[in-house]
Amino acid sequence: MRTSNLIKKAAVISFLLLPGLFFSNCKNNNNAVTEKTEKPTASAKIEERICKLVTSEDIKNALAKSNKIILNIYPVKLSDDPNQKDFDLRFIFQDGSEKKKVMDSTVNVKLLETQTDWYIGYLKNKDIPMNKIPAGYFLEIDPRSLNNSAGLSFCARPGEENMEYYLLSEKSEKEAGNPNDTTCKCPPVCCKFKIMSIDTTAKCPPDCPVPPLMYETMVKSLIEKKYKSN
Repeated sequence: MRTSNLIKKAAVISFLLLPGLFFSNCKNNNNAVTEKTEKPTASAKIEERICKLVTSEDIKNALAKSNKIILNIYPVKLSDDPNQKDFDLRFIFQDGSEKKKVMDSTVNVKLLETQTDWYIGYLKNKDIPMNKIPAGYFLEIDPRSLNNSAGLSFCARPGEENMEYYLLSEKSEKEAGNPNDTTCKCPPVCCKFKIMSIDTTAKCPPDCPVPPLMYETMVKSLIEKKYKSN
């Protein structure tokens, strides 16, 4: 997916909220997502999913500093223990204007580097091909997407090339008049909020944005170094 097409697509889906893309039943959502993500891939052997929410409040705070925001998304691992499936997502707001910069000065780059290295090492041990590991994922944020929204929930499996995101309403399933499905895993936050739309983020490469992702070069270097080592 090209970046321009992604932004255009996201604008149509997330902002116009076509009726066909509304999902009010968690159990049905889970089926829909499974159909999209359960296709055999090189990373199908890793079943764990990493899911994390970016709230509308966090996005609005970033948009107060710049009118063009590129959300950087980096999967990481919280330890070097190969038996621990302690994955996480690191979100970094990037100023998408001509002069790129991190919106949050508290980003611990050294920690990000270490946890990314642990994540890449885990994928290598699971025989995930080097060319299947993106240097990162990204989504350009439009403030209109925040209307009546609790935020965006991102979900992916380690080593997969695609990452899905869910636009969540402010109202819960219960408030919307639908039963709450306690077995819902699409992702788990959909049991608290109504899913208004589903789409996929762009990955880098091949759809690297301009300006580049903040830590694209670092992640590429870590991937190359890890896979070329014995």
